[in-house]
Amino acid sequence: MIAPETKQPPTIPKIITTTNMCCDCTHNKHPLVIKAQIFSIVAFLFSFGWIWTFGLGLCAMILQQLLWCMAFPRWAFWGLVATSIALAGVNVFAALAMMRTTTDENCLPILSIEYMCNNARTFYGVLHCVSGGFWLLSAILEVVFVTQKWNENDKSSSKNNADDNEIV
Repeated sequence: MIAPETKQPPTIPKIITTTNMCCDCTHNKHPLVIKAQIFSIVAFLFSFGWIWTFGLGLCAMILQQLLWCMAFPRWAFWGLVATSIALAGVNVFAALAMMRTTTDENCLPILSIEYMCNNARTFYGVLHCVSGGFWLLSAILEVVFVTQKWNENDKSSSKNNADDNEIV
């Protein structure tokens, strides 16, 4: 007598969701990092009065957003802190330069300190001051994130968020 064939149930393929597409970087989804990313976006949006602050701000903002799905070593966070502080300084410089310079009748409405129209200088100068403040806030939040302890209740552990060679 021939044995009946055993039928195996059909397998259902797994559906790939967006949570599976990105690495699980729970350290980088910390509220301090998310706020620093938001501040970098706002700082970039306010820095459009001068071409250099706009271009450098765009690059730094993109690097900030890469924190969402990429693990970064500790030195890279310090690099982002330095970049944010430098951009804060560049924005304050642009604001001061815009407000103390005057232009004759031939002027451009945007993206140049030397040739910007006089009536736009105060507006863009204030925007650059605000942008510098947001870049500074972003840097402060990143410093707090890298240096704080994960478990605040455990006083015996002195390990901070990232060791020198640890990927966060």
